[in-house]
Amino acid sequence: MQAAGRCNREFNGTTGTVTAWRLASPDSTAQPPSELINGRQSLLRPTRNALRSLRGAGIADSGSFRLAESAVISDGVKQYYDLLHHQRQTATRDDETVSWFDAGDGDRLRQASLINQDYATRDLLVPVTGAEVGHYDRYEELCAEGQWDAAEEVFDDLKSALVTVPVADEGTSAEKDAIVAVDVSTSLGTYQIETGRGVIKDDVSFDLE
Repeated sequence: MQAAGRCNREFNGTTGTVTAWRLASPDSTAQPPSELINGRQSLLRPTRNALRSLRGAGIADSGSFRLAESAVISDGVKQYYDLLHHQRQTATRDDETVSWFDAGDGDRLRQASLINQDYATRDLLVPVTGAEVGHYDRYEELCAEGQWDAAEEVFDDLKSALVTVPVADEGTSAEKDAIVAVDVSTSLGTYQIETGRGVIKDDVSFDLE
């Protein structure tokens, strides 16, 4: 279940640490992309409150809490939807998408989307590990040499570091197709998870208002 943002899942049989990144806005007056798409209150607030409600079942670890996946999937998901429906007062209004589902209207459901995507976007590459940085450097070298097939193979190893964010101006077709790399090597020590400050791409605007 995914409430907001994006995540990559790896089913290799082992457990690990989940790191949540929040892209910052270009300046302190603009909204970060997560709020532009999901809203400060509409999805992010019930998500925060649902996770906080699970703290009692978590294990304290150096000021943070480790939560069992089973608790998040069962209690956390139920808490999230209870909070969301209460906040949006869904019992007092009609939702045409729900009506289509109840009526088995497959034709309309196939064309429906739960995510508003009528805005311009830009692809950003965020290489963090040494391997990712090395792959990106090699990708640039191959592109400069015109070895497009080899560059495409190298780029496949970078797809997990690729994110799509909303922008104010779609720009030219060349700008839209270009992959912008964000250097976070100088920002990792100052990244602020609460505000998203620390990883900023100056020439990409996130304020759509």
